[in-house]
Amino acid sequence: MKKIIVTSFLSVQLLLVLGQSATLVNPMTNVEATAATLTSAGEMVAEWPVANLTSNAISIKCLREELNLVPGTQNYFCWGVCYGETTTVSVLAQNILPSDTNDTFYAHYKPLGNVGQSDINYCFFNTADPTDRACHTVHYCFECTVETPEIENISHEILFTGENPLQGLGLFNYALPYDSGVLVLTDSNGREVKQTTLNGKTGQILLSANDLASGVYFVRISSESSLFTTKIIVE
Repeated sequence: MKKIIVTSFLSVQLLLVLGQSATLVNPMTNVEATAATLTSAGEMVAEWPVANLTSNAISIKCLREELNLVPGTQNYFCWGVCYGETTTVSVLAQNILPSDTNDTFYAHYKPLGNVGQSDINYCFFNTADPTDRACHTVHYCFECTVETPEIENISHEILFTGENPLQGLGLFNYALPYDSGVLVLTDSNGREVKQTTLNGKTGQILLSANDLASGVYFVRISSESSLFTTKIIVE
């Protein structure tokens, strides 16, 4: 009888690392400034390194998503090179060596005298698999105090309950930040084994060990801009 053994189960941070090629090192979340504390260029800046978690070199691009902008403001980002305000995906990818970090990411925000909070999301994705990504939202607050969107207070978890080692069926309990999502099961070679649409913020998915060959699998759940991944082993 095949057995499914859960190798990760703890928190969102741990789940994001498993099955993910890159991670963000101490990303900045809240950037607050006044007219007196802006840079000489009149900007607010967020920056952090991006680390390669794998034993192979990876090619990473950066995606910028404007979630909420104060009218009249401007923003741009640098990833290896700096791009203009109209560029949302870096033209060039940065090659990161195994267990190395890249320190060329800088996010620039210009309030131009406009008071208020803007929220911008930055995603770093593997060019070999664009769904393999690490994302983070920065809140820029000019002459104000950051108000954290309610969505960030929601607990996001991919849980697995049942007998371990599994004898037959495994039950996944999921929690999403939005009302729908997609669960994709892939093998260690990246081949899709199963895809299921998730309806509702919470629910359950059954997975049968008898339907899977022995090996390592990745369960990926995506819900709009959120992405969580965990690893399972079938013996």
